Amino acid sequence: MQLPQSWIRGTGLAFWPVLELLAVVAAQFVLTPLLLHRLGPGQFGVWVLVQSTLLACSFMSLGASTGLLPVLSAAVHRGDRAGAAAALRWLIRRTAVVSAAVVLGSLVALGLGLLTPELVGGGDHAGLLVLCAVAWMAATELDGAFASSLKACGRFAFAARLETAARGAQVAVIAWVVQDGSHALLPIAVSLAVTLGKLAFRLWALRREGLLAPMPAPAAGPAGQVSRDLARTSVWLWISLLGSLVFNAFDRWFVGAWFGASVLAAYAVCVQLAQVPHALAAAAGQVLVPWAARQAGPGAGSHRRLLTTLGWTTALAALPSLLLLLIVQPLLGLWISPAFAAEHGGLARQLTLVFLLLSLNVPAYFLLLGLGHARFPTIVIGACGIFFVVGAMLLPRELSTFVNLKALFALLSLALPLGCALVLLGRARTAT
Repeated sequence: MQLPQSWIRGTGLAFWPVLELLAVVAAQFVLTPLLLHRLGPGQFGVWVLVQSTLLACSFMSLGASTGLLPVLSAAVHRGDRAGAAAALRWLIRRTAVVSAAVVLGSLVALGLGLLTPELVGGGDHAGLLVLCAVAWMAATELDGAFASSLKACGRFAFAARLETAARGAQVAVIAWVVQDGSHALLPIAVSLAVTLGKLAFRLWALRREGLLAPMPAPAAGPAGQVSRDLARTSVWLWISLLGSLVFNAFDRWFVGAWFGASVLAAYAVCVQLAQVPHALAAAAGQVLVPWAARQAGPGAGSHRRLLTTLGWTTALAALPSLLLLLIVQPLLGLWISPAFAAEHGGLARQLTLVFLLLSLNVPAYFLLLGLGHARFPTIVIGACGIFFVVGAMLLPRELSTFVNLKALFALLSLALPLGCALVLLGRARTAT
């Protein structure tokens, strides 16, 4: 089997999202032991909980940002930058409205006592902590949306360099200002400031690309055809993202509520290490979206190129997790402590196997998005999320329950590569 030349060229482009992801991972690897020791398990648990809410930041645009990369990639590819710009402005307006509503709702909940200091772990700073968390979510959503827009224009390198610089600044400032016994609000405020700085630089880059410059809306309608495509696609992708949120955050929320901050801290550390290979695969897989969008036409042999790419990239996606399995316990000992590795090494290995299974779905997921098949991944991941939630409610309250549910989620989602292969085989039959 011969690799397609376009895919080989794409591996160079994939370097940049991998570098971007490595910057995020490196920052977390430094901050986790640093904050665990300086904040203590209780406040570190607050930091973990607030960080986990960022996984739900797409709520701030009602899922619109999740569809930006495939929709804007297709618009830019056909030369409709005016439509892409109109869609991006529409997303910004939606995010601003929803974020304002969330802030208002949070203030009302605080005033009515629905969000208590004990619930959010903020003590006397509970109100400020909630507002900072909401602001961080909104800023992260816009930052991610702007990054996706730049990637749709091929600006992967700029996004990676900016993320690397920002993460370096975040680590340096937190290490400087956070001292022993500090409140979790301090590193959260620093991270919010860094995110706002990234947002400003991405805004500048988008203006240079012409995606935020004032221009008339496309003739297809007041918001443009691209905006309607984005709204339609984002509905499906948001439902899919809710399933992913269940996998990535639901267990942490319940572990914290059922077992306390100390157990949550240990569990979160193991998950953070185990998910790195999957995150690397997902970062590299982003380049498959614009590539698949260019293959979506009836060109000769496009289905064969897509099938070959699916096979090779699925095999490659498994390699990082297989490597981590060999070194997970000693790596955990170097990162945190030998005692921590001895106590929690088994949990880390189990979670690494779970993320190995999940990594096999990454190429199929992005190829399906690029081909315009957002509905099928939504159905699969949404169903997996439902099984996860129901299982968490019905099964015994044990830490192993969440590991087993994660494994079930990953196994069921193997329907994605199978479904992608069937779609591509269907294209092959149509072509002949």
